[in-house]
Amino acid sequence: MKDYTLHPKMTKVFRLAEFLFWAISLLLECGISSSCSDKGTSLAIGVNITCDSYLEVYVDGLFLGGGATNVTSKGFLVYQIMPGSHVIALSCKASAQPSAWKGGILGSFENGLVTDTSWKCITTAKYGWHTRTYRDDDWPKVKSYGPNNASTLPWGGIQSIDEKAVWIWTSDNGKDTEVYCRHTLVAPCTEGKLLIIQCVTCKPAKMECPAEIPEESMHGPK
Repeated sequence: MKDYTLHPKMTKVFRLAEFLFWAISLLLECGISSSCSDKGTSLAIGVNITCDSYLEVYVDGLFLGGGATNVTSKGFLVYQIMPGSHVIALSCKASAQPSAWKGGILGSFENGLVTDTSWKCITTAKYGWHTRTYRDDDWPKVKSYGPNNASTLPWGGIQSIDEKAVWIWTSDNGKDTEVYCRHTLVAPCTEGKLLIIQCVTCKPAKMECPAEIPEESMHGPK
């Protein structure tokens, strides 16, 4: 009787073929993303942003600007981010802590980024927190405290900021009087072993992203 056991090299070939099939299927389902770049933003980006009450803004670790926002009078700060930028970081703190004070950050960027629950914030500055290479994997996501319109108290809406933006802060915007927040300006195309397929932003219902891509899948069978 013949032995139909596959040779180990053939097993690797089949594993590679299976992975390629999965990758192509996922790309067809998601579409090949054009929103990623390892070179940073392709164009200068205008920013309208505010917080309650004192804001500082950094891009890739460099101080962009800051100051009192006058948010109670619908005030906001305007900045221009240069091409080739990767990460926006900001801090906001209360100028005082009156009983009615609530923490809130609201902003929009010309590339479509807005303040929403995809941002991450902490309450204590960690070394390098504002730099491009800092890993914020363990930072908690922010909480939304309302849309950019008159219904959200105590700030209401600010017309010069995109209506898609929401007021964000940590989980306690009554007691956390100072926060440090981050967000990518453009998603990196290569991070870790493989991010050609952006599993974070597109997961078809019938597919799961592998926790680890087999080594032979990266280099082919040996």
